[in-house]
Amino acid sequence: MNFGNALLKIGLPEQAIREFKIVIEKDPRHFSAYIGLGGAYLLIKNWDKAITTYTEAVSLQPDSSIAHTNLGIALMNAKLLDKAIEEFQNAIRLWPDNYAAHQGLSLAYKENGLIKKAAEEAETAVMLKQQTNIQDVYGYGIIQK
Repeated sequence: MNFGNALLKIGLPEQAIREFKIVIEKDPRHFSAYIGLGGAYLLIKNWDKAITTYTEAVSLQPDSSIAHTNLGIALMNAKLLDKAIEEFQNAIRLWPDNYAAHQGLSLAYKENGLIKKAAEEAETAVMLKQQTNIQDVYGYGIIQK
């Protein structure tokens, strides 16, 4: 698990995928391995596998705001905006101060043409980020523009 995370940090997602799969093979309920594996799939822009992986993470821990946020990111990258919005909203319901979910929701609203809602969520995300300044975005994935 630690080796997979280290490989991700130095930009070797393909190698990290192998390591996370080893962890999951040994422990199919290892939530953090699914989060890491999904992040690696996001880095290589394999949206379908990221969605599948994060869906599994959500099934393992349905109350994880981070899992819902990451699933939202994967869905948004796959242009499944309505589903992405739903996942970001789930993440915010579970953890109202999750600035990454607010940021993702803002971008999904913008892509959907909901400019006013997008601006409101963007403001909330900025405010939360400034207030807490402790939430690490590592593990939240990548949103492609």
